[in-house]
Amino acid sequence: MADTTEPSIAAWYRRAGFRLSRAARPVPVFGDEHDVPYPGHTHRTIAIAAQGRSGSTLLSLGLIGDGLAGRPDEYVSIRALMSGWRVFGQPVPTWRSRAKELPKRILLKEGWWRLPDVEPGSFERYWDETIRRRTTSHGVFGVKLLWDQVQIARRRWGFDFDMLPGRVDWVYLRRNDLLAQSASFVKARQTRLFIRSADDRQRFVGDTHYDDRAMLDHLRRMQEAEAGWNDYFSSTGVEPIEVWYEELDDDPEATLRRVATRLGFDPDEVRLPTIVRTRDETNDEWIARFCELHPDLAGPGRDGRSPGTPSGRRRP
Repeated sequence: MADTTEPSIAAWYRRAGFRLSRAARPVPVFGDEHDVPYPGHTHRTIAIAAQGRSGSTLLSLGLIGDGLAGRPDEYVSIRALMSGWRVFGQPVPTWRSRAKELPKRILLKEGWWRLPDVEPGSFERYWDETIRRRTTSHGVFGVKLLWDQVQIARRRWGFDFDMLPGRVDWVYLRRNDLLAQSASFVKARQTRLFIRSADDRQRFVGDTHYDDRAMLDHLRRMQEAEAGWNDYFSSTGVEPIEVWYEELDDDPEATLRRVATRLGFDPDEVRLPTIVRTRDETNDEWIARFCELHPDLAGPGRDGRSPGTPSGRRRP
């Protein structure tokens, strides 16, 4: 039987208070301190294909270097879209969308900030402005594309891969242990702590509790994301540079230098971000609990791939 431990009322209030304070702060995706002067053309895109909790932030920050690989971020996420609306007025959410989300926002319901409908042509203007603001002096645009976000952007805003400018070089970042990836994502959602630098205090941390439904849901999403990227690369004949979270976690500098070299960049331009792992004993406890409750879903070697789930391009 599925086991879900509900959080306390006090924990709900603490999280609600955090949501309220978070809503009042602009999301720092765009702004003068983040933008770069546009050289007038974009001849190359570095596209990082991934899914949440796979090390994409470490990879992106490490490849920024002297701006050679652009400034990759999740530009098709709702976080980036809302930041673009605040900073340069695009895309513009429809009034119907704003009115529809207002009750959720007032009641602090989970997900009130997501999935706005935008005015016709608004996303295209947003995308053009994003490319203009984030193409480096070398003419390179970098972007992180998480599978879930890409599917939403396709359905809701008309995004497609042919909107990536210039020659597209793909870096495919994935994680061998999908169950550990799912546990990491569920914990990050609960604590609101997705990334922490070495000199950063542990902020915005809420209570954690094992949520079996969320674990099942995110494991399914991780499996679908892996299958989706595998199908896309197979069907298009694209051969991406493959990077595994496990090798990035074991030796980040060597992995970043290898990727930079494959992309044709000077590996000495790689800079190693001071990011602290958020993984702790909670992750291991949740994984063990999930395996007890769902031994059929734990997968061979307990990696989150069920016996009937094809692994596609899997790490040897």
